[in-house]
Amino acid sequence: MGTFLGFIGFLILIICPIYCAMYMEATEKNEDQKKMTFFLAFIPGILVLILAVYLKADQPIETLLFD
Repeated sequence: MGTFLGFIGFLILIICPIYCAMYMEATEKNEDQKKMTFFLAFIPGILVLILAVYLKADQPIETLLFD
């Protein structure tokens, strides 16, 4: 589950700001709104990545070394 959420988080981190920038350019908002929307678009991706790290199962070092 953690790996899947990590993958989805990276996709959201890349795609969401691009789509927000394209939307703000199409609606012809002022520069301050464009910049703020672009930076706020990173929040969902970062939250999903944090959730992925939190849900990632911890493995002891011994199981990682001797697999």
